[in-house]
Parts: sequence; structure tokens; C-alpha cells
Amino acid sequence: MEAYYKDYKNYPVSTVIPTYVLISGGTENGPNLMFGEAVSEGKGFSRGIDFSLHKKLTGNGFYGMINYSLSESKVTGLKGGEKPGSFDYRHNLTVIAGYQITNDWLVGLKFRYTTGRPYTPFDIAASTYAGRGVSDFNNFNGSRFKDYNRLDLRVDKKWNFKNLSIVTYIELQNTFNTENVYSYFWNEYKNELGTIYQWKFLPVGGFSIQF
Repeated sequence: MEAYYKDYKNYPVSTVIPTYVLISGGTENGPNLMFGEAVSEGKGFSRGIDFSLHKKLTGNGFYGMINYSLSESKVTGLKGGEKPGSFDYRHNLTVIAGYQITNDWLVGLKFRYTTGRPYTPFDIAASTYAGRGVSDFNNFNGSRFKDYNRLDLRVDKKWNFKNLSIVTYIELQNTFNTENVYSYFWNEYKNELGTIYQWKFLPVGGFSIQF
């Protein structure tokens, strides 16, 4: 288990949009914002606890790992007070588990859960009027994407030969076909808010050769 606290000063913040903190704005709001006038008067902090527990593959055939992070990140611009940093995920959980049925058969799963990432929403009325995406910087990082969760299932089969081994596998990624949001965008053709999703259900397979 580890705990941390980081204090940041002299962050670049915009004087054109005083609620905008450049380092937490990224490029999702348009690269032109990165060229406006800025001053080194922003501040912020990040803090959290990381927990990790591992169970190695032993004689009983079971193995697993649990990783959990509880974190908080805040930034402050010239105006608007403290706002969530762009990587303020809060809760982040990964669970990996598996069982070795025999020396040549292995089954496993991976589950991931993350609190939704902060983002700056569009001003719907202003965007509709302008026919393009207009961010609501009075609500900088004031919204969050839907929480992310995904379950992957996998089966490995090992084929042993005299001088080499071949490992084949099949994996069902996002088994429950969860609709995880990657980002939102302004659809200028329809003049409305659009959504970009991450990978949904995807079966994959492959093999590796071991000498």
C-alpha cells in the first residue's frame, strides 16, 4: 500500500478564459486555446492511496491480482475556484484472476472499473446557434463521463512439441458489451451533440511460438 500527496504551483493558466487551466484542458477543447496569453499563477494538488494484492500461480492452480486506487486531483485557475483535474478518476479498480486446469489449459478473467473522467461540457444553446462546438468554460471540468467498466474472459491452450511450444488463445473482450464513452463531440452535420464509444464486444484470438 502506498500513499502520496503532490502540491503544484505556477501552473500556466489562461488570461483570455480565466477559468481555463491549460495543463488540465488538453486538446479536447481545440488546439487554438493553447496559443492564447497565459500566466504562471495556477495551482493544484493530487493525493491518493494505491493498494495492490498479488496471488502467484502455485500448486493449487489459482492466481490473481487486485489493484485499487483512490485519488483526488484539483486545479485552480484565475477564476472559478478549485476544479477537478483532467485525470481525477477517484476510484480505479482492476481485478485479474485465473485458474490453470492442467499444464496446457489456462482460463482467466480481467475486470476493470474506473470512475468517469472529468470534462468540460458544451454550451448546448451557444453551440446550436453557432453550428459548432462551443465549450462552457464557466463549468470547466464540471461534468464527468459515465463510469467505465469492462470484463474480459480468456482461455489459453498450450501445445508442446519436441523443440518448441505453441500457445493459442481466444479472448472475449468487453464480454457484456458495455457502452463505455470515449468522448463527446459536436456533430456539425446534424448540429447536435454526438458520442464516441470505446470498443464494445470483440472476440479476438492469436498464438505465440515459444522456443
